[in-house]
Amino acid sequence: MVQRRGIALFDVDGPLRGGNIAHWPEYLAQEGLFSIVALEKVRADVIALHSKRTTYKEFAKNILNHMAQGVKGQSAKKVKAATRKFVMQPNLMKLHPHAVELVNRMNQRGISVAVTAQPHEFAEALMQILPFHMAFGTELEVVGGKYSGQVKRNLSIEKGTILKELKRHPQYWRGISYGFGDRVTDANMLRETTKPIALNPDEKMRKYAKRKKWGIAKGSNILSRIRKR
Repeated sequence: MVQRRGIALFDVDGPLRGGNIAHWPEYLAQEGLFSIVALEKVRADVIALHSKRTTYKEFAKNILNHMAQGVKGQSAKKVKAATRKFVMQPNLMKLHPHAVELVNRMNQRGISVAVTAQPHEFAEALMQILPFHMAFGTELEVVGGKYSGQVKRNLSIEKGTILKELKRHPQYWRGISYGFGDRVTDANMLRETTKPIALNPDEKMRKYAKRKKWGIAKGSNILSRIRKR
């Protein structure tokens, strides 16, 4: 008998961690790998979002463009090495208490995949501390081993492209599939799953999920919603 295996799709910031998105570029700046001018723009983007002077979609586009500009001319190899060190800093990552166990429980059912708007370097490094099978993030263009300052693929608005890639592997979708997100920008991803769950949702996502009759969970109570095998 062939075992039915499912897939779990995770947004990371919000559902699994509470760290500030500006912490990564700030860390790189301390390592001499990120422009101070671009860092100020990143900080301004965060303030604009928190003060509600911009939409999340505009914020995501702006901050990722500024991140790309921040590492322009830097060695991709050095940035990736620094990012691997960054994710090992608990005070900066701020993983939620349920994060590791939730991913492990999903792994008992099939495979777990991170799909985050954060740069791919960050997503890839996450696999050191969270047991994902795969991780995808925004692609910052690299030419000749150095960053060009351009965004190649922005996953804050192009998560559907990752789903198309994953759909080419039907064995991942044979069992029950789960999706975890905290913003309506994750809705397209969650709609592809049989069990979409708004995890630590903002108010807009909470209302959307309630209207769609999706699961809604906050914090560690998600573990009581996902039974151990």
